[in-house]
Amino acid sequence: MGIEKLTKSSIVNFELIRKTRIKKGISTEEMSSLLGYEAPNAYFRKEKGDRRFSVKDIVKISGLLGIPIQKLFFTI
Repeated sequence: MGIEKLTKSSIVNFELIRKTRIKKGISTEEMSSLLGYEAPNAYFRKEKGDRRFSVKDIVKISGLLGIPIQKLFFTI
């Protein structure tokens, strides 16, 4: 599944993102900064699932954490 096949029924694998970020020693504040968010807790709310990641966010997260985009999603 490439990024072009993602649909509204694709769900972000928040747990994989969180675990990988922690394993790499990156704080939520650092991720906020790396993604260009103004508020330090903006990333935290998205990682918790309270807010949605944009496609641009997912592409950046994939690169920063070294996770293939396909693995960042569950498809239902």
